[in-house]
Amino acid sequence: NQPPSVNAGADQSVTLPAGAALAATVNDDGLPNPPGALTLQWSKTSGPGDVTFENAAAATASASFSAAGDYVLRVSASDGSASSMDELTVTVNPAVPANQPPSVDAGPDQTITSPAQAMLAGTASDDGLPNPPGVVALQWSKVSGPGDVTFDSPNTGATAAGFTAIGVYVLRLTADDGALSAADDVTVTVNAAAPTNQAPDVNAGADQTVTLPDSV
Repeated sequence: NQPPSVNAGADQSVTLPAGAALAATVNDDGLPNPPGALTLQWSKTSGPGDVTFENAAAATASASFSAAGDYVLRVSASDGSASSMDELTVTVNPAVPANQPPSVDAGPDQTITSPAQAMLAGTASDDGLPNPPGVVALQWSKVSGPGDVTFDSPNTGATAAGFTAIGVYVLRLTADDGALSAADDVTVTVNAAAPTNQAPDVNAGADQTVTLPDSV
C-alpha cells in the first residue's frame, strides 16, 4: 500500500467578498482493501481570519474568508492506512470600495440688498470614485424665486449671483462624480434698496399779475 497522491492545485488570488474555488487532484492505488476508498478533508493551515469551507470533504470545494490577507489551505487524503497532504496559498485582497455620492454644502443662507450680488461659498468633497473620471462636476442652478438669477461662475463652488427682482430665492449646488450625484440648497433673501434722500418738491404756484390802485 502506498499513500495517496495529492495535489491541492495552483496558488490563487481573490478579492473580497469573493471566495476561492478549490480543485484538488487525488490518486490512490486502492489499497488497503478494505477499505479501498479515500477520505478527503480541507482545512486552514494559517491566515489572518476565519475560513469557511463548502464541501470540505470533497476534492472540489469552495472557501470563503472573513478578512483580507494570505492564507495557506491544506487538503489531506487518507486511504484508511496511509495519508498525505498538499497545500496551496490563497491571497485574499481587500474589497474594492463602493462608490459613494459626493458630499455637498451650498453654504449658509444669506440676506442682501439689491442691487448687490450674493457671494456664494459652496463646497464639495468626494471619494475619487469611479475612476475614471475620478473628478466631481459642480453646477449652480435656481430652484425657486421671483426673478432671474445670473451666476458668474456656475461650475465652481465659490461664485457671485445677481438677481433681477427682490424676493426670496432658493439656489442649488449639485455635485456629480460621473455615476452618482448629490445636491444642497441655500436660501438668499434679496431686499429692496433703501430709498435715497431727495430734495423736497416745491411749487410756488403760477405766476400772476396784479394792478395797484390809482394814486390820489
